[in-house]
Amino acid sequence: MKGYIKGKTVILLEELPDSFQEGDEVEVLISTLERNDHNLLKLAVVPIHHQQKQDQPGLHLGAISTSDDFDEPLPDEFWLGES
Repeated sequence: MKGYIKGKTVILLEELPDSFQEGDEVEVLISTLERNDHNLLKLAVVPIHHQQKQDQPGLHLGAISTSDDFDEPLPDEFWLGES
């Protein structure tokens, strides 16, 4: 994968593979290839580690609760739009 540096940012010239998703963590190896006619440094960006974002159950335990009558039928007034 090739790219160039603009300021402190690496601009990729190719799309990431479909296996990469937003939020994934990657480690990359950046090696210098050459400078082009505009004095931009050409880079090779090689992912050396790719870890897909994993859901972590239990992060917000107790954040949501339900009332004791949660599964009771709703009254007819609810369905008929009456107050």
